[in-house]
Amino acid sequence: MSTRLHALGFASEWTAEMISLIEMLAAKKSKLVGASKGNYRLWRSQQGAELWFHYPARQAATRSARSEQSELPLSERPIAVTPFHRGLSSCPIKIGRYLSLDRINPLEGSCMAWLPAPPGGGREQVIVLELAPYGLQPLRTPPYETTAQIVCFAHAVWAHRDVATYIRETPSNRRIREGSINPVSEADVPEVKFSYRQSPITLGLATGTVRRAIRHINPATREPYYWILLETRRGTIDVIVNPAQVSGDISEGNIAQVCGSLLARLAGTNC
Repeated sequence: MSTRLHALGFASEWTAEMISLIEMLAAKKSKLVGASKGNYRLWRSQQGAELWFHYPARQAATRSARSEQSELPLSERPIAVTPFHRGLSSCPIKIGRYLSLDRINPLEGSCMAWLPAPPGGGREQVIVLELAPYGLQPLRTPPYETTAQIVCFAHAVWAHRDVATYIRETPSNRRIREGSINPVSEADVPEVKFSYRQSPITLGLATGTVRRAIRHINPATREPYYWILLETRRGTIDVIVNPAQVSGDISEGNIAQVCGSLLARLAGTNC
């Protein structure tokens, strides 16, 4: 089974070595974060990479033990892990509905949201965003408006010198208007080599202008990954991608299109 942690410089497959490393990070290198329906263990690098390990209430530590517990034993394994990355993105959105992803894991979920209409006219964009970490979001009763950091964990990034080059070099099935964010299915982008298949409901295409691009090193693996700040007509988004999935020059000012799963953290989340 492949993993979207690959975008952060981890292995692309759940090998025995990869599982051992993840279990070590959860048990030895993370901090306990309490939620109403269980616990998370949070691993965060100095560069901003995050892994949220899920321990639903049936596996959570008791209230009396939490204050003394600094590490979890390796035998107590998380049932899921959600990647995220701190960045600079900011998107105004309207939350329409919360969506549970797993009945046995209340720490994992998503929302149906509307991105604002672009300047100069147009419609709002309906999109599904996985929430990270879902159990710590300020879950107000929808519908309501808020701001979110949106992160795209990319399967692929294609960069071009300018809009004209983007239009000329992009196949028709991916040729969306510059600055757009569109939900797609795997069938819509048959040329994309999917490096993970964990969140098909959040798959999207986004095309915009590269405002910043930094090459980071994952401190746990010493492998590189890129953080890109992409400006779209509906707000800025953070893009995380393995260098092997990048085609073209991602220098500031160039046009880039990304294909990947979209995660969000709502304003007001205490983490």
